[in-house]
Amino acid sequence: MKRIYIALAFVVPLVVSLGYLTLSALKTPDLVCGPLPEYTPLATRHGNDHWSDEKLRVFSAMPSAVEIPQGWQAVGADQVTNTCALFPRHQSVVFIKPEFWQSKMIKIKKIGFKVRRFALKATSDSDIAKMDRRIADTFKKVSALFPLGLRPDQKTLPHDILVTIGIAGDNRTDATRIYPAPGPNLSSLFYDLDSNRGTDLFIHALAHFYNKQRPRDETTPVEQDLPKTEYLEFVASWAELALNHNHNYVKKRVRFLKRQHKLLSDKDPNSWPSYRALKNIRHLQGPFGIPPQNDPAAIEYTHYYLSPLILLAIDGLLAMDAPDLSVTAMLQEIHKGKSPGLLSSFHKNMPMRYNLIRKWMLGEKQIPSRLINRGLIRLHSGANEKS
Repeated sequence: MKRIYIALAFVVPLVVSLGYLTLSALKTPDLVCGPLPEYTPLATRHGNDHWSDEKLRVFSAMPSAVEIPQGWQAVGADQVTNTCALFPRHQSVVFIKPEFWQSKMIKIKKIGFKVRRFALKATSDSDIAKMDRRIADTFKKVSALFPLGLRPDQKTLPHDILVTIGIAGDNRTDATRIYPAPGPNLSSLFYDLDSNRGTDLFIHALAHFYNKQRPRDETTPVEQDLPKTEYLEFVASWAELALNHNHNYVKKRVRFLKRQHKLLSDKDPNSWPSYRALKNIRHLQGPFGIPPQNDPAAIEYTHYYLSPLILLAIDGLLAMDAPDLSVTAMLQEIHKGKSPGLLSSFHKNMPMRYNLIRKWMLGEKQIPSRLINRGLIRLHSGANEKS
């Protein structure tokens, strides 16, 4: 008996310290339910974050368990009892009316956890096949950036993909899309299946699934001059470009990003972006770099414009200085826990270029278009996929 106590005294603290005990893995008492709030419309930057009709109900994230409406099913919940559902803290609360929906487990090799897709029963067979290919292909591409995969305790719950295309209208504007806030148990396809921007956003969301929603501590470096939040956006925004294989679209997208970057870094006090998400940046004092100023427009610019352009330009430099190395290879080493961070990787592999890269990051120097274009050529040649 003494040996058993000694073993338990060693094993229990070890398991807790490794983070293997989660809410879903423990036997928890019955949930204490609160009522669902009254529905009020709410639109976010990508679509409706609140929705209520005969098929689907979506509400903002709630910190405690909520009642499951009679005849409805929770999607993306952490825990479900007969009458209650508890959802992840920052993820939307979602209920579907089962008679309108079909679900399927999508088989994806090597990722090590289950992915479940929910789509309306009225969806055509061809669109269902296209959705399922999109889901499987995107998970494969994004998971390759994170070679360690998920921790064992993170694999216990499936990840639900909710397809909301067409429910709120024609999907051409934010007002006619439904975009539940994603989280560890939920992502959505909310753009038309042929939309390249929709592909981007799904890639971005799945990158955050790995590096933010179900992260591993050893794959999330913290560096003095590159805060964790900025690193996570570096990876997700670059992945949009690197993993979208419609090369013509990616070229067009990069041209747009370059225009905005040039307008903010050309030292001309009269040239400012007119794009809606960036136009208020003209009221701030530059330079605009990383980390960003505490302002929505500055954050928008650094996360979604400057960060991916920097990594594309670095691939352009690598094409000249170290053609056997790529941004993908650097990120994979970080996500294997074998590199202390992105800045450290730059300094180690590109010591003569490091000061230049830091000036790009700080917004002190404009990124040359020729290097960005050279990085694009590397993406299209498949150099990053061979890493």
